[in-house]
Amino acid sequence: MKTPSPGPTAVPDKSALVGAYEELRRRFLNRQYGSGLAILMRSGLKEWMIACSSYLDAPATSVPAPPHDETILPQGLRAELVAILAGMLLHRCQEASS
Repeated sequence: MKTPSPGPTAVPDKSALVGAYEELRRRFLNRQYGSGLAILMRSGLKEWMIACSSYLDAPATSVPAPPHDETILPQGLRAELVAILAGMLLHRCQEASS
């Protein structure tokens, strides 16, 4: 069941949303699923746009480089792990709302 969003939200530049959607679409076609896809499929396009807008409006933060001795997961495995964790979270949310 979709939850209505709380009132109108400022929409960022349309080209930024289009770019984010095209990136989501490209990743889906390459089987690199993530939280953006989970939001889109679970809550719909409007909620995805609101979530994406808050992400696009957030100030950029620098991410520290990982230490050289840290093992880095291959891109495909990382995407699969994210998909599994997102599925677990969504399943838990469904159980809680039942």
